Amino acid sequence: MTQQRGQLPATWSKAGKDALRAVAFQGSDIVDWITDRFGENGENHCVSDKDEEHAMALSVQRGYDSALIPIWDMFNHWNGNINTENDSIWDGNKLVIRTAWQIEEGEELYASYDSCLDCQDLDYSWGTQEILRDFGFVEFHPHRWIFEGKSMWFEVWRRDQFDEDEEYEGISIGEYLISWETEYHKFPGDEGITLLKEEVQRLERVAQEELKEQGSIPDHEWNNIKQFHEAVLLGTKLAIESAKTPSTCSSSS
Repeated sequence: MTQQRGQLPATWSKAGKDALRAVAFQGSDIVDWITDRFGENGENHCVSDKDEEHAMALSVQRGYDSALIPIWDMFNHWNGNINTENDSIWDGNKLVIRTAWQIEEGEELYASYDSCLDCQDLDYSWGTQEILRDFGFVEFHPHRWIFEGKSMWFEVWRRDQFDEDEEYEGISIGEYLISWETEYHKFPGDEGITLLKEEVQRLERVAQEELKEQGSIPDHEWNNIKQFHEAVLLGTKLAIESAKTPSTCSSSS
């Protein structure tokens, strides 16, 4: 296991973990999932030292479905610019990935870490927070934020991710586009807007009380924490503005 340790929040320094806990949604397992599920008091006690913790983190970060294959070493994640497609890993007991169009020499390959045939509808339960938890980085737009306990789910896209003549569905707020998932979740009413406003107040308080100084937090952890805080604060503010608009629109940039 030669991969550098400390890439996932669950394996960060104590100071980094404490700061990210303060930013994350209430009840989030973004930091403590290994301890809670697999530690001494977990339902499946199989992690008891740092080596086993690293092995568990590695299996999640580098695994694909139930197979530990180095698939993610060959592709970058970007839901806004996917240029590959794949069959199920169970289709003939192999995984076939191909480009979705002609790729130029030197062009990067992008796939989705949370929207794939074998991901068991993770797009309904995985968002930007879960990408940070399981892969150790804050993704590019679109960002997806899921308030599962309050049944709210929305994505934040940049309008410049769409061609000028490309139609889109959602609520336009400045340079961003907010898209609410309403098949399995709810468009926020007064109660939802109140919750989002309280979340903004909490995040602004965290910025003043927890994130004023880096202290002993390593640079890699600090940069991710700051990026994540900025992303979720912006997303929540945009969600509040979009929730004041009772209907979605289809328009051109």
